[in-house]
Amino acid sequence: MAKTESIFFKASPEQKTLINQAASILNKQKTEFMLQTLCDRAEEVILDQQVVMLAPDEFKAFQQALDEPLDQVKVDDLLQRKGPWE
Repeated sequence: MAKTESIFFKASPEQKTLINQAASILNKQKTEFMLQTLCDRAEEVILDQQVVMLAPDEFKAFQQALDEPLDQVKVDDLLQRKGPWE
């Protein structure tokens, strides 16, 4: 098993109740629920900060590619792949 580290923080009684309720709904232990939720949000924040720099001609080609109709076979294939964080 991988080495683990502890994370400690304080929460108000209302926050604790909310977390407990959500974990219970998903049939998860509180720690499992909190860790997964925190990691999901961290990944979202990091991925939202990715910057792509393009030269004007590259940007025009990018815009044209976005305007093209989707190839459903390629879309289905892409949706079956795991994300780089998985």
